[in-house]
Amino acid sequence: MTMTSTDDLIIGSLDEDECEAPDKPAPTSLTLTEEVDVNGYPTCVHHYKGYTYVGHNDGLVSRINLAGAGHQVLKVFRLNNNRITGITAHNHQLFTLQKGNPYMVYVHDLSGRQVTRWRHSDHGNNSARALEIINSQLVVANRTHKCFTVYSITGQKIQDVKCNLICNDYLSMCLAHENSIIVANYNGNSRHALYKVNFRTGRQEWRSKFVSNPIGVVMHGARYVIVSTTKAANQTRVWILDQNTGL
Repeated sequence: MTMTSTDDLIIGSLDEDECEAPDKPAPTSLTLTEEVDVNGYPTCVHHYKGYTYVGHNDGLVSRINLAGAGHQVLKVFRLNNNRITGITAHNHQLFTLQKGNPYMVYVHDLSGRQVTRWRHSDHGNNSARALEIINSQLVVANRTHKCFTVYSITGQKIQDVKCNLICNDYLSMCLAHENSIIVANYNGNSRHALYKVNFRTGRQEWRSKFVSNPIGVVMHGARYVIVSTTKAANQTRVWILDQNTGL
């Protein structure tokens, strides 16, 4: 599961506008303050304009109101029956990456009405967040072809950017700054699976020597990245790194 940080820390990913946050001090501790039961099998989460959108294993999306006391699930709508392996939002539309052969990108309005869809030539395993809105373009990881595919918001393919670091397994990513993303590419037994890459060129900026089995990443302000990792017996650790160095 990917993570997001607002003033509170919420499991999920950030709205594009919130990624431009000012510097914040590194968090020193994390405390669970509330859980919201969405039923089913949630696979990915995105925070957008005061609401949290949760994608599920069976194609459902739940919308949760984060305002006020007692977070509530306001709406549940079904996009289709496919596992949602990534979700983000832009200009009042939801973008989801859905598992298939090949994968598909779907665009819906916030009520669940389909706007458009297109094929994405990936046949990889499950992911939590393999797509990101950057500079009003949709960047989608392609594990089968080891590249990032850049699309216009309406689905026109702009380019493939080769990145040999990508492996064919569980992947999530977040925007670090204008041209760079941080990728957690867990494959069960690999160290060095957390890296920062220029998505315009595919060039590696750093690769972590310390964090193994990463499963989720999110920026905390402009300087820090928060990484969740999995261990044996489903134990989870959280790492806080400097996004400029990976240390």
